[in-house]
Amino acid sequence: MISCAQVVRSFLAITAVAILFAPVSSAYTITLNEGGSSRITSIISTGPCCNRTVVTENPAALAGPSEVEANFGFYVSSVTYTLSNSGFDFDFRQSHDFPLDSEADGHGTIFFSVDEDIYYSASGSYTPIYNRSLAFSASLLDRTFGSSNDYVFDSYQRTLATNHSLTLGLSEGTEANRLRGSVDGMLLAGRLYEFQISAHLRTSPTEDSEGLGGFGGGNISLAFTPIPEPSTALLLSLGLTGLSWKGRRSLCS
Repeated sequence: MISCAQVVRSFLAITAVAILFAPVSSAYTITLNEGGSSRITSIISTGPCCNRTVVTENPAALAGPSEVEANFGFYVSSVTYTLSNSGFDFDFRQSHDFPLDSEADGHGTIFFSVDEDIYYSASGSYTPIYNRSLAFSASLLDRTFGSSNDYVFDSYQRTLATNHSLTLGLSEGTEANRLRGSVDGMLLAGRLYEFQISAHLRTSPTEDSEGLGGFGGGNISLAFTPIPEPSTALLLSLGLTGLSWKGRRSLCS
């Protein structure tokens, strides 16, 4: 014969399982271009007279992948991006096939808002080959009240070391490092945010003893994760637990 104490323990076990496997809310929506016009830019500059090619794209909605490429002969600067409700992803590809004084830049500025509180996590790295200098950065700002310095996080590194990789959120630059805030945290519903990314690669013939030019590539990602919320099944199980305790009191009195 099953005792009322065993019944209560069974209900408590069911409740614990329901809590453990309760689904999370995934109904949040990222809205692009809230507070400004988003843009992705690739730039290539070559030679002492600064031949310059600039290509800019203004994404109007969450979509991708899409590539923004600037090229001048054998010189290429490219940013491939995907903007989705689960996050923003950017891939950089920059190359200078001849050892001339040249620069390649990839930039991005994404304005957005979210209708629910969510978690964010930023990550990325860049690896150059035969470069003279490299700057790598990502910043997330809260623009709700129009402040120009309200950083959620800000990561900047610059190096002059050839083949020296940089990782977002660390201090690996040989010339400069800056880190404010945290690359992991929470975004608040109704706020206006601006996400900035940048990769700058420069080469010089005086620095390139092997005559191979400069090459580099990397990526930056800003991932979004919903905050767990109680599910209907969880609330129902809690209700059943309450009933079980009420039944236990009546049956065992």
